[in-house]
Amino acid sequence: MERDYMHLGDITKRDIANEIRDIKTSHQYPEEGWKINGDPTTLQYLAELWAEQENEEQPEDRGTFPFWLETHVDDGRVEEPENRIYEVTVLVTTRQYVQFSAPEGMDSEEAKAWFDEHRDDEGAIVFEGSEEIADEELYMDGE
Repeated sequence: MERDYMHLGDITKRDIANEIRDIKTSHQYPEEGWKINGDPTTLQYLAELWAEQENEEQPEDRGTFPFWLETHVDDGRVEEPENRIYEVTVLVTTRQYVQFSAPEGMDSEEAKAWFDEHRDDEGAIVFEGSEEIADEELYMDGE
């Protein structure tokens, strides 16, 4: 991630938002459940506190939010949440089927072609259904 604030100007609200997004993704941190000096707080508040403190330093002397957070956790000023946030993608194989009404006298190929052109017409579909035909597979997002 490009961190212009490390060498240019003040840390902005956009920089804070980018840092929060990146640390949530890289460490699976939730927004809630943090403590600072024993009091409940949020990741947003901690990032704003980081920016305020680091803006008092010369740009070349600033630390990143992950470094700041790690040092504050290590020295006991900040407590991490007990849980992390993980995302998964659930893939399920499903068979969908329909029964449709088509004009009399068509063979199956003509009826399929007719249905393809008229599937959105009122009354074309007389029954719809689906069934899972394979077990779910879980994929961790980002892997």
